[in-house]
Amino acid sequence: FGSDGDENQHTRRLKVMSTTGPVPQGWRLATKEELRENFSRVRPQLEAWVIAELADGYQVNGPKREYRVEQQEPGSKLGHRVLYRTHAVGPARMDSNGFGIDDDDEFPRDSLGNRKPEELCCPM
Repeated sequence: FGSDGDENQHTRRLKVMSTTGPVPQGWRLATKEELRENFSRVRPQLEAWVIAELADGYQVNGPKREYRVEQQEPGSKLGHRVLYRTHAVGPARMDSNGFGIDDDDEFPRDSLGNRKPEELCCPM
């Protein structure tokens, strides 16, 4: 259902996560429209019987339920959710120079694939 079209800024912005714990900083529930626009990137993350929460009271089902997007039953508790990253919030680890590294970031990179120095963020 849906296609991705051209590569765009959403390329690495959606992921399926467990509903245990809070939504990480810099992430929010994905809308059904964002899911449809980026479905080929989310599809491999949806295991057979997964039902994942979306924003606005919707859910997406895994392959055993034909990846249907439906209205969520009021009061239902789902084990997964599809999250949309709103922005990078800081480094996940440090490199040998003390600069932050985030393997899933979208910062500009030079011709060798290194993040441009002016875009690096430092820990507080």
